[in-house]
Amino acid sequence: MKIIKIVCSLAVFCCLCMTGCGKGSENTTDAAIEKDTTENITSINKTETSAPNIEISVSGKTLSFPFKYEDLEKMIDLSDCQNVYFEESDFTVCTVYNGMNRICTLFVTGDVSEHTSETLVTRIAIDEPEKGIFTLNGLKNDTLEDFKSEFGESEIESDSLYDHTWGNIILSVMFDHETGEASSIVLLDTDYPHSL
Repeated sequence: MKIIKIVCSLAVFCCLCMTGCGKGSENTTDAAIEKDTTENITSINKTETSAPNIEISVSGKTLSFPFKYEDLEKMIDLSDCQNVYFEESDFTVCTVYNGMNRICTLFVTGDVSEHTSETLVTRIAIDEPEKGIFTLNGLKNDTLEDFKSEFGESEIESDSLYDHTWGNIILSVMFDHETGEASSIVLLDTDYPHSL
């Protein structure tokens, strides 16, 4: 029993000597700083990559992107769409018209002619935002500054292009050189390779 007490006492004494007689170890401090730094960087990265709630309004009704094809179908007439199905990749490109005017192009999961409640629109290209059929968080043919104000700084420095990525969501907007207004808006979800 005496031998066990002596061994325990020596072990405690050695531990105290190794840590500087009770002072905090530099390694412990470095590890704590590294942990705090890593947590802060992770937090910043999560903030930068989380997409804002991107709402697409159609005739006063709102959808969150990506949205279900059948939800859009309830808002606008999609019966005159020109659809091209790509069987090998299992997606459909739908060109949507309003009379003779093309208003947008959709990339849709699966064969749109056999769509289900799970069929998603994973890319939308709005051709003439000034017509106001579609708005993005209230924006249509607004200026570059309006898009920056709503969605943050562009990742490309340009007077004619706004481009921003949040994780798997990409927003690209082209602007007219003369008016400075949006002339084309593309929103896509890169989780679906056919959207690229």
